[in-house]
Amino acid sequence: YSFGTVIRACGGLAALRQGKEVHCQYIRRGGRGYVVVESALVDLYAKCGCIDYAEKVFMRMVIRNLISWNAMICGFAQNGRGLEAIELFNQMVTEGIRPDYISFVGVIFACSHAGLVDQGQQYFILMSEEYDIKPGTEHCNCMIDLLGRAGLIEEAESLIEKAEGTDSSLLWPVLLGACTTSRNSAAVERIALKMMELEPKNHLSYVHLISVYKSDGRWSDALKIRKLMEHRGVEKCPGKSWVENGLGFLEMGNFDAVATVR
Repeated sequence: YSFGTVIRACGGLAALRQGKEVHCQYIRRGGRGYVVVESALVDLYAKCGCIDYAEKVFMRMVIRNLISWNAMICGFAQNGRGLEAIELFNQMVTEGIRPDYISFVGVIFACSHAGLVDQGQQYFILMSEEYDIKPGTEHCNCMIDLLGRAGLIEEAESLIEKAEGTDSSLLWPVLLGACTTSRNSAAVERIALKMMELEPKNHLSYVHLISVYKSDGRWSDALKIRKLMEHRGVEKCPGKSWVENGLGFLEMGNFDAVATVR
């Protein structure tokens, strides 16, 4: 269990080198068949982008529990292998493992990034009707992103309006980002203006709207939004990430990209 705790910590920090060292120690000490440790290894390698390593660990596991399956499903989904995530989810169900909240986050996220609208909607409905799992913010985020990228803006807006027990302020930015990605200028403008009413201090709506106006050559409108942003004291927050180098960790700022809720 000590190995599992340390490996989970490495996964949370995306500390691949340290995680590999602990993995080596686990093997040297004859470690095999400890589901907690090996599930943590799957999660570590998946989070660090080493999805093939994660899959090898998963396939060699003597015992698998729901956490193991979830780690691999989410790992596939997060690393752009959505179809494999969906296939693994279905295999898990076939083997009699009952999916939980996290399982559905993984499979719906996979559908979102694979652009599988119909399948995503089926899993979203199945979650509540078959397994009595109430959709949470993470599930709604994935569905809204999926619908938005597919150009189904009205359906996405309807989902936000009907979502119960979730903070809509966390959902609108997802749809805004999806519309920006799909270059739907009219939808971006409408949703950004709505967000500016609901959350006047949220910088995302202003930044996205300014970007769209500039892309469309609407320079005067972009300037108006910039002035409104300054008048309201709204500051653009740079996205940041932690990157591991040979000596430790570097905090990297992204001053141009706009972070969206995931």
